[in-house]
Amino acid sequence: MTNETEEVKKDASTAKPTAHDKRDQAQKRITPLEVVALFIAAAGVGASILQWHTYVLQWHVMQDQLNDARKAAAESAKTTAETLRQFTRSADAADSAAKSAGAGIEETRKSNAHLRDAVDELRRGIGIGAKQLEASDRPWVLVDVSIREPLRFSRDGVAMMSFDYFLVNSGRSVATDVQLRARLIPESLGTTTRPFPVLDEQLDLCDRNSTPHEAKPQAVPLGHTLFPGGRDQGQLSTSMGKEQMERAIIQFSGTADHYIAPALVGCVVYRFPNATKDHKTRFAYTISRNEPGADPLHDLAIQIGKDLPMDKLIFRQYFFGGAHAD
Repeated sequence: MTNETEEVKKDASTAKPTAHDKRDQAQKRITPLEVVALFIAAAGVGASILQWHTYVLQWHVMQDQLNDARKAAAESAKTTAETLRQFTRSADAADSAAKSAGAGIEETRKSNAHLRDAVDELRRGIGIGAKQLEASDRPWVLVDVSIREPLRFSRDGVAMMSFDYFLVNSGRSVATDVQLRARLIPESLGTTTRPFPVLDEQLDLCDRNSTPHEAKPQAVPLGHTLFPGGRDQGQLSTSMGKEQMERAIIQFSGTADHYIAPALVGCVVYRFPNATKDHKTRFAYTISRNEPGADPLHDLAIQIGKDLPMDKLIFRQYFFGGAHAD
């Protein structure tokens, strides 16, 4: 039996290989290409493992950084909260201080208001005293005016007159910066808005838009001192232009002649030492024509362009006032 088995094995080993056996042997052999492929595959696996290990390390690093950032944010939030609390305490302290200061300011304001009222009252008292002293001890300058030369008309149609003035200080104090202002005007008819043109002209000359001792047309800038009881006199020349007279022409029926009713208005301006304003003594006169047999109380108009001698001139104070003093 043993011999038969050995024979069979011998026959098998010496038998000729079949095609199937050859294919199996070929599949069992490893080619160089397969070796290279295996190596590449092994290298890829190794790279993947290494990359995964790197990712793991980076994740741990990022996790540590995130934890550090969280800690820093927590510390910053804590510091910010503490700072806000300090600011809140400071704001509360400032508000309290402002309220205290506001109360102090209000008290100071009230005190200042009382002080201001006291000062105003004192000023009023001083002003009243000054006015009383001024009223009792002030100067009073009287003025009187008369015709010096008759009415004449120039070739250009200008009306001219000269006057004498006389001043006297009847007050108890010296009058300084004495000045005489005068204006010759043609009296016109009054209107509802301007019932007394003569007084209106006087107001314009002496008061309206006038600064103390402002130079005025046809003013005599005396500018000197008049002591109590002192007297002064002088001459004043005035005139009316042609255009000025044409605005106040008077015409009568039955004649082509033109007439005017002249008037002289003015004032004496002077000062009282330490006074707050100027003082004035005003005057206003009408100038008319006198004819034989005419009513002396009736003023006659003067013909333009015709000279009028002294004996035919009537010079009287304006009937409606204009001779007051302040």
